[in-house]
Amino acid sequence: MVDLLVGTGVALLALLALGTLTQAGLKAYRDDNARHEAVQSLRAGLERVGRDVRTARSAAVRDGGTTLILTDRLGTEIKYYLAGTDLIRQRGDQPRVLASGLQSATFEYDFRTGLVFADVVSLVPSGQPYRAYSKTLRRGPGGSL
Repeated sequence: MVDLLVGTGVALLALLALGTLTQAGLKAYRDDNARHEAVQSLRAGLERVGRDVRTARSAAVRDGGTTLILTDRLGTEIKYYLAGTDLIRQRGDQPRVLASGLQSATFEYDFRTGLVFADVVSLVPSGQPYRAYSKTLRRGPGGSL
């Protein structure tokens, strides 16, 4: 009888350890999947910024680097900025969310080279920040801002 109780106890401990490991693995999978989706969304958003930079007539960085302002070939102002945790593209008076779940987004503009630098820090579902994307956006061949 004692052997049966000891065997059952050992089996329960093994099942409990297996359950804990499975839970930890699932959490890591969900966090990694959420991080991947956030980076993909952010990549698509920054590709949009890059297209606008390549076709812009002028560029400026305001608000300590948190707002990028471009003027397109038609003279329309396009702003990129962080509102809460959303990266916003605003053309005229129409704001559109490009990516969500961000902690910070900063832009730099090098007047000499015409390069725009974007550095974005995102949050994983656990709330921990990580550098999601750092990108240099450049003008097309022969273009200058």
